[in-house]
Amino acid sequence: MDALFAGCLLSILLKRKACDRFIATICGRTYFSLLPVFLLVADTQIGDRLGPLYSQIVGFPVEITCTVALLVQLIAFSESALWRWLNSRPAKFFGAISYSLYLYQNASFKFLPQPLRDIVVQGPIWGKVLGGLVLSIGVASLSYYVIEKFFLRLKDKLSIPEVAETAPSTTS
Repeated sequence: MDALFAGCLLSILLKRKACDRFIATICGRTYFSLLPVFLLVADTQIGDRLGPLYSQIVGFPVEITCTVALLVQLIAFSESALWRWLNSRPAKFFGAISYSLYLYQNASFKFLPQPLRDIVVQGPIWGKVLGGLVLSIGVASLSYYVIEKFFLRLKDKLSIPEVAETAPSTTS
């Protein structure tokens, strides 16, 4: 939940323009966006070595802070040579199915018949990774195109048009 709260806080701070100076600083140069990436990788490695006590107390706040900073930077640098690839069709596809990937990434192996699951799980690490990716992307794609898109269309049909805000009447 802390990551969700961080996103909400960022949204509020952006709307209120309370972090404009900070954003101007972290978005001063395109290569500044490599710092959160480096810190995320380093934090993961440190967490693996020091264990859950580090991860819970230090690691998660570092990850959330770096992710928030990186998201702001990726938006600011979306047309830069370093990050332009995020506007590609494959990146947009993964963005579209990202929620489904989040939901199904751990459960994907459960959809496999037991004999096939045993082969993948007992196989080499590259087989597990490849099998996990293929399954997760397949299940997430199916979910997105069959379930999510249906509800997105339904939402569009059932949404109430926004009414322009008007100033309160001062006439009596």
